[in-house]
Amino acid sequence: MAPRRKTAAKTSEDDFHGKLSALKSDLAALQKDVRGIAGDAGEAATAKMNEALNGAMETVQDMAERVEDWGADHIVSLREQVREQPLAACALAMGAGALLGALLLRR
Repeated sequence: MAPRRKTAAKTSEDDFHGKLSALKSDLAALQKDVRGIAGDAGEAATAKMNEALNGAMETVQDMAERVEDWGADHIVSLREQVREQPLAACALAMGAGALLGALLLRR
């Protein structure tokens, strides 16, 4: 009877090692799949971010062109106003500078 117990124990141990080996290989395959999915998700996120940045750059360029056009259209009247009311123009410039300084130095 003693040999049967050793054989049964040996078979049980072999089954355990076989299942452990299968589990290790399944975990390795799962890890590989997860890495692939994470890589794909990263690429998709990068593509979306680049698309959003390109859209934002186009919007900023459009706004810059609009401001430039508006400034070119109104520069003559601005110069006339400064020539007609130089003290008011200086006071306005000082006020704007003080406001910007206060905002930028605010902690």
